[in-house]
Amino acid sequence: MTREQMLLRVSAAQFAMWEMRVYMDTHLDNEEARQLYKKYLRQFEELKAEFEEKFGPLTLGENNSDEWLKDPWPWDADCLLLITTTKKRRAAALRISLL
Repeated sequence: MTREQMLLRVSAAQFAMWEMRVYMDTHLDNEEARQLYKKYLRQFEELKAEFEEKFGPLTLGENNSDEWLKDPWPWDADCLLLITTTKKRRAAALRISLL
């Protein structure tokens, strides 16, 4: 399964879990809704764990850090700007400096 396919499954399970949670806000005594929520929650947690094992973390948490903040940002260095023209079907690259 590709990363995109797996991410779509995780997102679908998360959406179903959240929707059941919202439904339960107005239907407090609905046991069927509570069971569905628990089912979708388990499904989401399993899919999320599988995704993170294969592709890395989905969110910042205790198992990852903010190291990415220390990387150079696009405006910290020269950039490569790609311009495409549909009429001639060719691309031209321009180097620009944002400093």
